[in-house]
Amino acid sequence: MTVCQACASSESDVLVDGGMQALCNAYPSSLEEYAYQFHVLLGQCKTCGLIQLLRTPDENEIIPKYEWITYSEPEEHLDELSDQLLKLPGLTQDSVFCGITYKDDSTLERLRRRGIKTTWRVSPRDLNITLPNAGSETVLPKLNDESTIKKLIDKNQRPDVIIGRHVLEHAFDTQKFLNAMSVLVKPQGYVVFEVPDCTKNLKEYDYTMIWEEHILYFTSTSFSKLFQNTFFTLFQRFYYPYTDENVMIAVVKNNKSDNDFKKTWVSSNEEDFFGLMFSKNFDVIYKKIHIYFQGLFNQNKKLAIFGAGHISCMFINLFKIKNYISFVV
Repeated sequence: MTVCQACASSESDVLVDGGMQALCNAYPSSLEEYAYQFHVLLGQCKTCGLIQLLRTPDENEIIPKYEWITYSEPEEHLDELSDQLLKLPGLTQDSVFCGITYKDDSTLERLRRRGIKTTWRVSPRDLNITLPNAGSETVLPKLNDESTIKKLIDKNQRPDVIIGRHVLEHAFDTQKFLNAMSVLVKPQGYVVFEVPDCTKNLKEYDYTMIWEEHILYFTSTSFSKLFQNTFFTLFQRFYYPYTDENVMIAVVKNNKSDNDFKKTWVSSNEEDFFGLMFSKNFDVIYKKIHIYFQGLFNQNKKLAIFGAGHISCMFINLFKIKNYISFVV
């Protein structure tokens, strides 16, 4: 990390050092095939408390090489969210709604069913992207260019509302991306950001939350503070609990100037405590996992991992247990 993604501070603490690892979406066809590696280093800003990757992989390397790699997010809350968005002040059925990636298609469809006449989504073709289901890791870097934003506005109607589900945590340059969104949306317009809540992961010492495609790891506090030095005002918050990963939503309004930015940041004691305990307990969990797997191995058990997604990859690589695993399903 050169500077914090939120407050631009250069001071941080290392929480977890996972060493050099291959990307979770690489899937080489043989042991001899070259696999790009990057330094997995999770840290916490000492100024604002935001937990984030201190090293990020190459943006070109992180783009999936296979079209069959797709990501899905929970959607059970989207009907209620759509109803809430239509109640935002100043919106009518003639308001224009825009989505950032394919993850926003189902929300836009719900809004159309509720009477919204005009919706559009950023097309990968407009960004010179050939992948049909291009995700955040492909789309977001292209959106940081203001000339690209202007082309999108010229081609489509400038939106009153932008929907951005599960994109913010993927942004390699958070402030540049937020600035681009403030240019794309109308003045006094809204941007709806949905992100995973990492509070449970931090409390339960779930280190598999770490993933090279997630740059930021939000709690309720750090999510709200993120918009402090942006052109957005936090207008409304929604929270939807799920069994695996809770969802946080921030509706922000494009109504600030540079003069409204706060110049000071203060991390909360809760954020600092989360980071401290998450860091301190890594070695404890690491030893417990090895004792458990060594016991099974000593009993001549054949061990398999069910699932080859990023959670399984991080579990195997972060805790260095590959020698215990016979195969991955």
